[in-house]
Amino acid sequence: VTYDKPCDVQVDIECKLDDDPTGMGCNGISVPCFECSPKNISDLTFTFEEQGCIDSENNQVEDFQCEDFQCSNEGKFRVLCESEGTVFCNCTAAEGGLIVITSQIILPDSLTCTVYPEDSNEKCQEFSFNPSGTSELNLKDSFGSLVIDACGDTEGNENTCINHGEFIYTITNSGSSNFEIAVLNRTCNGKGKDLLQGGTIPPNTVFPPGLSAAVQESARIDACAGYLEKSVYIEGLGLLDGKPCFDEDRLLIDFLSKAPSLVPTPAPDPCNVTLDSVCAPPDDSWLPENQTDC
Repeated sequence: VTYDKPCDVQVDIECKLDDDPTGMGCNGISVPCFECSPKNISDLTFTFEEQGCIDSENNQVEDFQCEDFQCSNEGKFRVLCESEGTVFCNCTAAEGGLIVITSQIILPDSLTCTVYPEDSNEKCQEFSFNPSGTSELNLKDSFGSLVIDACGDTEGNENTCINHGEFIYTITNSGSSNFEIAVLNRTCNGKGKDLLQGGTIPPNTVFPPGLSAAVQESARIDACAGYLEKSVYIEGLGLLDGKPCFDEDRLLIDFLSKAPSLVPTPAPDPCNVTLDSVCAPPDDSWLPENQTDC
């Protein structure tokens, strides 16, 4: 085998889904319909974001009330959601964690959620809203610290932003001498991470010629973001001559190009008109500048 240079590193990104009905991997992800209402909502999944009432974005002008309190917390939070003495969620979550509210029947017209530090009863936030679907409800609506990422109704239908999967970064020594990995960084939708810290390949791992190894990273991929932009950068240091070598790979998937098309919905008789049900983000949350990490 003839190699072009002593230190020659290659890195490739692959995106896989835990549930892959299309067999297309992450290329099969499409933007869901954002509308949760008007339906009989029985399940809501939220992402917990440590934000104030003022950051809430929803259209429940009459049903939504929110109040922030002074509290001190450096760890996880506890979220208690109840209605008329019935507890629908007594959950704990850190920033970015998932909170699930579920019922065997339609959720109540009013639900009050209180946010506490995990280990105390000191209030951080309290808010109430209408989760039933009788008031406007959309994916990415935010109520205090809770942001809707999935909704399900009593007939078993679900709209969701969430896709569970993993990114696989395959590293190959294509050169003719050993090198060690000095840098392995990735960015996802503008957010960076050092993959050598706590990863499956520790810093200064030596790669002999021809060796391939993979770093795996679990991911919750947000289809409602509209796109996925991922890049990985690697820097190796040749042990024969001390010279570095570099490589980079990029992954860009446009979820919006596979968004649900408009579906004509007949109006009730006797009106002989049709309406378009628009499956689209209710605001500009899908724009790249408004995105968080994958």
